[in-house]
Amino acid sequence: MPPLSLRLKPVGFIASAIADGVTETEVLLPDGASEHDYSLRPSDVKRLQNADLVVWVGPEMEAFMQKPVSKLPGAKQVTIAQLEDVKPLLMKSIHGDDDDHDHAEKSDEDHHHGDFNMHLWLSPEIARATAVAIHGKLVELMPQSRAKLDANLKDFEAQLASTETQVGKRARAAQGERLFRFFTMLTAISKNSLD
Repeated sequence: MPPLSLRLKPVGFIASAIADGVTETEVLLPDGASEHDYSLRPSDVKRLQNADLVVWVGPEMEAFMQKPVSKLPGAKQVTIAQLEDVKPLLMKSIHGDDDDHDHAEKSDEDHHHGDFNMHLWLSPEIARATAVAIHGKLVELMPQSRAKLDANLKDFEAQLASTETQVGKRARAAQGERLFRFFTMLTAISKNSLD
């Protein structure tokens, strides 16, 4: 079976946890590359076409993936930003209406991806929904591996809950302190940890 193909490393970590011992996962974006200026190579397009499942955030984060992914059947893809359990969790971007997205003039710290913060993997609820969606697609593709996939999902959810508790304790200990975020994507972490 060709590997599960993913675009971004954080999503790759989630998929690898679910697919562990069942199938390989492969992240398309090379180390050090940015989704903001990466161009798919012909070999990348071929890997996407040959993958049994492609997991990506969506066109708001990975615009260059839209065309090749649109050619894949729905059963072969997970678009995280379009998952029913994710849509209500998307956080509005804090950028103003006059804040254009121009990488030629701005640093990576001053970017956004449309109306919503698309750094979805920073939200525990979205990470959980992503894991459940990947699990569901893999069970459809490999029903003979359901027991292992179920166990992997259960382990992932337990590790996520433990991490969420640890981060929450640290965040609550810092309540009342003034926090400075270098990057607006960290809003999801601070929001979830203090709720």
